[in-house]
Amino acid sequence: MPRQLRGWIILIALVAIGLGLLTGPVVRRLASPEQRAQWASAAGKHADAAAIYWDELQRGHVTVPIVVAFLEEHHVAKVIAVHADFAAPPGAGKAPKERPPQTIPQAAVDAFFTRPDLPREVQLVAQLQRGEPKPEVIAELHEAASKDPPMPWANHVLASEAHAHGRLLDAAVYYEREAVAFGRRDDLDTALRLRLSAGDRDGVIQRLDDPRTGSLAPAPLHFELAMERRMYGRALRWLLPFAYPKPKLGPLMLALVAAAAWGAFCLRLGQVRLEPARRVPLYAAAFALGALSIAPTMFLIVWQEQVLHLKPDGTPLRDAIFYVFGVGFREELSKVVCFLPLLPLLRRGKPIEVVTCAALVGLGFAAVENLQYFARDDLGSALGRFLTANFLHMSMTAIAATAAARIGKSEEGFHDFTVAFLTVVLLHGVYDFFIASPIVGDMSFLAMVVFVFLARDFVLAMHDARLRAGRSKPLLPVFAVGTACVTGAAFVYGSALVGPGAAAEMMFLGLLGVAVLAIVFVKQLRAL
Repeated sequence: MPRQLRGWIILIALVAIGLGLLTGPVVRRLASPEQRAQWASAAGKHADAAAIYWDELQRGHVTVPIVVAFLEEHHVAKVIAVHADFAAPPGAGKAPKERPPQTIPQAAVDAFFTRPDLPREVQLVAQLQRGEPKPEVIAELHEAASKDPPMPWANHVLASEAHAHGRLLDAAVYYEREAVAFGRRDDLDTALRLRLSAGDRDGVIQRLDDPRTGSLAPAPLHFELAMERRMYGRALRWLLPFAYPKPKLGPLMLALVAAAAWGAFCLRLGQVRLEPARRVPLYAAAFALGALSIAPTMFLIVWQEQVLHLKPDGTPLRDAIFYVFGVGFREELSKVVCFLPLLPLLRRGKPIEVVTCAALVGLGFAAVENLQYFARDDLGSALGRFLTANFLHMSMTAIAATAAARIGKSEEGFHDFTVAFLTVVLLHGVYDFFIASPIVGDMSFLAMVVFVFLARDFVLAMHDARLRAGRSKPLLPVFAVGTACVTGAAFVYGSALVGPGAAAEMMFLGLLGVAVLAIVFVKQLRAL
C-alpha cells in the first residue's frame, strides 16, 4: 500500500478515535437523561439505564414516566444479575462474583418508594409496578384509570400487572385506553400483539378498522393482517410505510456516509467520468432500484411466514432452512428482479456497466437495510453488520445479476445464472445463519469465511470487467479510504451512544470482516 494512502488511513483512524472520545461525553451531556437511558437500554446496558433514571429520581424529578421506566430497567438489571450469579462456575472460591455496574441496591429502592412525601400518583403506580399493591391501592388506581381523561400511565401499569398475571385481553384493554387517551403508539402496538397472542384476531381487525385506534396502529400490523385476510389491495397501501419506516437522524447520517463511501467506489469502478451523460443517470437508477428492492423483500417476508410458515425455531435444521430459503432467497430474488429493468440499456453497453449497476443495486438495498437494523434498537447487531453488509450485498448482487445479464448471449447462459443465483442464495443463508442464529454461539466468526468467498468472486468480476474496459484510475485508494471512513463513522456513532469501549466491543465481528477483506484483497485491488 502506498505510503501516502497509509497516511490517509491513519489520519482517518486518529480523527475517528479522537471524535469518539470527545463526542460521547459531549452528546451525553447535551442529550436528555431519558434519551441517554434509552441509548443504554438499546445497547443492553439496563443497569446503566436504571442508574440514569435513579439519578433523576434523586434530583427530585419524580414523575410517573420516570418511575415506570426506572422500575422496568431495574427489574431487567436484577434479572441479569441473578443469571450472572447463577451462571458463575462452581468452585470459584470465596472471590466476590461480578455484578453489573451501577446496579441499584434493593434496600435503597425500597426506602425511596416508601417515602410518604411522594406524589400520590407515583405511590399508586410504584406499588402496583413493584408487585406489592394493597386492595385499596388497586381500587384507587382503577378509579384513576377509568376517569375521562384518565390519569397518565395508570392504564399502562394496570396493563403491565394484568399481562404479568396472564390476563392478556384485560391487559390489551388497558393498553388501548392509554394509547387512545395519550396517543401512545407503543402501547397500542403491545395491545394488538396481546390480542393476537390470545387468539382475538377479530378484535385486532376491528381496532385496525376503527379510526381512533387504526391511525395509531403500526404499519407492519396493518400490512400483516391485510396479507392474512388476502386483502392485497389494502396490503399494497401499507407496503411502503411498512418497508420504509421513518428513520432516526443518527442512523440516517450513518447510512448516508456508507452510501457515499461505497457509492464513490462504484462510480470509480464504473468509470463514470468517461461517459457521464449516460452513466450518471444509469448508476443513479441502479441505486434507486436497489433501495426499491426492499419493498418486495418485505412482501416476501410476510408471505413466507404466513403461507410457508417459514420461521426459525432454534433448531439447527429449521434455522438453516429459514436463513437459506427464507432470508437468502427472498433478498437475492428481489435484488435481481429490480436489476432486470436495466438490462435493455446494459445490453448496449460495456461489461463494466453491468458489474457497476449490479453492485449499486446491492448498495441501495444495503442502505435501506442498515436503517432497518438500527430501527430495531439492537445497537450491537446493527453496528457489527453495518461494517460488512454494504460490501456483502454489493458482492452478492454483482455475482447473481451479472450472470443474469448473460442470459440469451450463449446456450449456457440460463444454466450459468441458475448456478450463480443458487450459490449466492446458499452462501447468503449460511452467512446469516452463522451471524444471527443463537444456536451457533461463539462460532459466529465463521460468517467471515463466507464473506471472503463472496467478496473474492466480486473482486474477480471487477477485475475481468476492468480488463475489458481498459485501465483507468486505481480502485485501491477509494476502497481503503471509503472503508476507513465507514468504520470511523460507525465508531463515532457508537461511542456517542454508549462510549468508545462498548462501541469497539460491539463492532468486533464487523472489524474482523473489514480486516479480512483488507488483508485478502488489497493485493488484488492494487492491480485494478
